[in-house]
Order: sequence, then C-alpha cells, then structure tokens
Amino acid sequence: MAQNVYSLNVVGYINLPLMDGWNLVANQLDLDGTGVNNTVNTVFGTNLPVGTAVSTWDPVAVGFVGTEWTIVKGKLEWSPPATAPFNPGAGAWVQIPTPTFGPGNTGTVTTVGTVLQGSLTNAYIPAAGGWGLLGNVVPIAGLLQDTLNYQPTLGDAVSVWDPSAQSFLGTEYTKVKNVVKWNPFEPNLSVGEGFWLNTTNLNTVWSTNFTVQ
Repeated sequence: MAQNVYSLNVVGYINLPLMDGWNLVANQLDLDGTGVNNTVNTVFGTNLPVGTAVSTWDPVAVGFVGTEWTIVKGKLEWSPPATAPFNPGAGAWVQIPTPTFGPGNTGTVTTVGTVLQGSLTNAYIPAAGGWGLLGNVVPIAGLLQDTLNYQPTLGDAVSVWDPSAQSFLGTEYTKVKNVVKWNPFEPNLSVGEGFWLNTTNLNTVWSTNFTVQ
C-alpha cells in the first residue's frame, strides 16, 4: 500500500532580487538545521558581485558589522572575514557597487539552505526595545501581521526599503480616529526581504508555526 512520505529536512533556495546600491535583505534558510551557525560567508559564499558590501546588525552592541567581497593581493575574499552571525530571521544591508546591473535593472543572487520547521521564534526582536534589523524566519511572503503572525504593540514602527528609489517607506501601528491600525499601510514583505522594526515593548515575541509536508 502506498503511503505518504514526509521529509524531516527540506532544502530550498531563494533568488534574491538585488539592484545597484543599497538592498535590505533577510536570511530565511539555515546551514545545518540548528538555526544558529549561519554567517555572512555561509549564506552568500562567492555569489555576490565583486565589491559588494554586507552589513549585519549586532543587537547587543547596537551597531553594524561590515565586510566586503573584494580582491585582496590578487585574491577574491571577504575582508574582513565574513564571520558575523547571519541566522534565519536576521536582516542585513547588501550594497551592490554601481554600475553592476545598470540603472533600474535587477540582478539575482541565490541562497541555499534548510527551511526551518516547527514552532519558531524570531531571535532578532530587540529584547530591550528600540531598533532591530530582521525578517521572517521562514521564506513566506505576506502582510506582517495578517499573514506572518507578527503581533504589533501600539507605537511599533516599521521601515521597509524601496531599492528602486533608494529610500525608506515608514509606517506605524497607531490609533487613527479611535481605531488601532497600521498607518499608512501594513507592511507587505517579499520572500528574502528585511526591514527595520522599532518597538517599545520589552516582551515582544514573533512566533511562527511552519511545516513543509
């Protein structure tokens, strides 16, 4: 008798659309199923154009950690070494040198890894409040609250990045005419997209239950 077979580990890939200049991305795939051993190097490897700079956010030091894929003494390498943590749920800036793809054009960089499953919590929500650079833990697109299950607190602010305009679009979870809602829009995130979150809630938890069958 034929039976359904379910995989414990699902390997996937994400084609990240990138433009010349600044791009705000998120890691949503994992190296080894633990969710904690990913770095800029393991996520991007040698796939980025020469001269690309990547900046991750250190929520403890409250500052950026930068590296560049560049030529050092005739050899392509990350300088300084791209060992900064970049785990699922974290966001990062990727700065593509100009000109690479050309004005208004999009290039594609592919990341590969394991899709985390089960009950997942985003570790990059700022524990002490303030700003955090993050994305969804798993590769799902949709509205931040209605689809991706982020439960906002009054006063939460989100900034998403428009790579075409090279500028931010901001929104806030606030009260408008006695109705609490996102104003002027609820963030609608693409797969692989990062964003900035500013929250005053010290107990914010972004949990996801996700299973691939």
